[in-house]
Amino acid sequence: MGKEENTKERILEAARKIFHQKGLSGARMSEIAEAAEINKAMLHYYFKTKQDLFDHVFLEAFKQIFPQVISIVGSDKNLDEKIREISSFYNQLLTEKPELPVFVLSSIQENADHFVETITQNIPNNSMEIMGKLMMQIAAAHQKGEIRAIDPRHLIINLVAMSIFPFAMKPLLTKIFGMDEAAFQAFITERKTAVAEFVLNSITLKKES
Repeated sequence: MGKEENTKERILEAARKIFHQKGLSGARMSEIAEAAEINKAMLHYYFKTKQDLFDHVFLEAFKQIFPQVISIVGSDKNLDEKIREISSFYNQLLTEKPELPVFVLSSIQENADHFVETITQNIPNNSMEIMGKLMMQIAAAHQKGEIRAIDPRHLIINLVAMSIFPFAMKPLLTKIFGMDEAAFQAFITERKTAVAEFVLNSITLKKES
């Protein structure tokens, strides 16, 4: 890695930590520069404004959460496999990076118009086509009598929300259920399959014997 790339990565590493902790409004460029061990002039050379730097960090986080789901949804796998893969992916990603959901959600709430526009400009161009493919797959499964009628939007949102919620509410959940870190991680490991099983059981029609 060259000197310029190394400096930029140090800036982004510092910015991730500070923005994840304090958000856009609470962070200061001076403290990011200090954490990256550079001066403010050097920081502004790479990122002209705090918003530019925050947008970079936000998109980086968003792209870890969204495109993989589109890839799974757009695959030729059956519906059961897709549901299991999406559940496993989200729970594994958030186990490794538990700060992501709170950061992304709080960023959108802080400046909804700006970040909705940012997200819209950066989702895959074929996202609507892929969702259309999922709708047809769900409709076909319903026609065959395999599943109940369900709006694909509810299916995806339920999967994502059920995966994200424990991480977003971790401090409260660990307190309510008396879980230490080891117990919480064991709980999350269970949810990699439990969420998918719950969703599948809610939509699968039992075959008459």
